[in-house]
Amino acid sequence: MMRATTARADDGEWIVVVLWASYEDADAAAEVERTDPHMDRFDHMTAGADRKRYSTFD
Repeated sequence: MMRATTARADDGEWIVVVLWASYEDADAAAEVERTDPHMDRFDHMTAGADRKRYSTFD
């Protein structure tokens, strides 16, 4: 992970943006999330959240 930022809008909606150095790093982190039992609490807190992947223009 290169950087993570969390922000809240005036209406209470939250956004978390995580920047990875590469697609491979992002994929590896996603795999850990699926298999690491310590991630259960995080999964519970983010249940129902939209997750999207974006690419930079460079």
